[in-house]
Formats: sequence, structure tokens, C-alpha cells
Amino acid sequence: MAKYFCFYLLTFNLLSSLFAQDANIPTQFSQGGSLYKNLNKSINELTQPIAQFKENEACTVIAFLGKDNYKIKYKEWVGLVKDSDLLINDDITDLYYAFQKNARLKAIQERENRQKIYQDRIRQEAERKARIERRRLDSIAKIEAEKKARIEQRRQDSIAKIEEAKRLALIRQQRLDSIAKAEAEQKARIELRRRDSIAKAEQAKRLALIRQQRLDSIAKAEAEQKARIELRRRDSIAKAEQAKRLALIRQQ
Repeated sequence: MAKYFCFYLLTFNLLSSLFAQDANIPTQFSQGGSLYKNLNKSINELTQPIAQFKENEACTVIAFLGKDNYKIKYKEWVGLVKDSDLLINDDITDLYYAFQKNARLKAIQERENRQKIYQDRIRQEAERKARIERRRLDSIAKIEAEKKARIEQRRQDSIAKIEEAKRLALIRQQRLDSIAKAEAEQKARIELRRRDSIAKAEQAKRLALIRQQRLDSIAKAEAEQKARIELRRRDSIAKAEQAKRLALIRQQ
């Protein structure tokens, strides 16, 4: 686990350094529209238009901001547009997937950090319980030692007053009582460990199910987004080819 975590951390750091630099991908507008200054992330809506552009005008993609938002340079302006405003080419698609991969690696790193914290807490709690158990056993041992000392003293005081047979019977009974008590305590400890093991196994299953559900949801969302991007890319190519045909017709 530590080996894979270090790999993810290294990859995440490399991608983070790449995203720290602006991209420089030339493309064109797929339709006429507005260039915006700000993004309202809570509703994924662009606000404050700063310029107007026309279909097929040139622009440069600087960065992908997540969801369907891109930062671009158009003439002397730098602003925001939606992916539907752009002709999506391979470089833009690569930029999108690099962003998604970076987001996944960041999520993995955060999850590993949370798991490490959780495991540290479990270890600390186990150590605390072990210290309490040692103190409890030491106290029991001390009480038992004192009890045995008192019994032994009484036995020594009674040696002269009772018959040897009664003395042996008493010792035998004491031994049987001690064995029965030890067996009962051992059975209780075994039952407690069994319940703890069952609880830990159930918790591990729940965590594994939640993790798998999250991965399935991410995979489904990525597949749907890839399909949408591919459709828009084909539409963009079709529009570009139509524009070329119209231009040839006008030239003729």
C-alpha cells in the first residue's frame, strides 16, 4: 500500500506542476457568443460578459477549469467560455483528460491520508485498551496474591486444628475453584475478541462497498462525459467541413 501511495503522490505532483503552467492550444469558435469574466461555481454559470465573438474566429485555449468551462485568449481579451463554444480538437481533449486524471489522483491521495489517520486512531485506541488491560490484570494479580497469602496464613494457622484429610480436601476445592474462574474469564475474553473481529470485518466490508460504489459512479460519469465530448468533436468537425465547402462555393 505504501508503494502504490508513493507512486500516486509522485504522479499527482507531476501533474500539479503541469497544471501550474497555462496551456496554449489554438482552435476556433464553433458558434457566435460571449466571452465572460467570472464563473459562478455553485451553479456552473458564466457571468460578466466582456466581449463578443463570431463563429470560426480563432482563439487560444489556456486552461480547462472543470465541468464544461475553459479559459481562453481571444484577441486582447482573456476570459471564460463553455466547451459548446469551441471546436474541440485532440489537444483540448488531452487537456480535459489530464485534468480528470489529476482530480482522480488528488482524490486518491486525500483518501489515503484519511485512511492513515483512521488507522493511527485505531492503533492508539488499541494501545490505550492494552494499557488498561495490563493495569487491570496487574490489579487482579495483586488482589489474588494478597488473597492467596491470607488463605495460606489461615491454612497454616489451621494445620494444627484440622485433620490432614480436611486440609487436602480444602486445597483441592480451592484449586478447582481457581480453574473454573480462570476458564470462565478465558471464555469471556475469547467471546470479546470474536465480537471485535466480527465488527471489524463488517466495517471493512462497508468501507469496501462504499469505495466500489464511488469508483463505479466516477467511471460512469467519465464514460458519459467522454461520449458527449466525442459527439461535440464530431459536430465541430462537420461544421468545419461545411464551412470549408461554403467557402469553396463562394470562391467559385
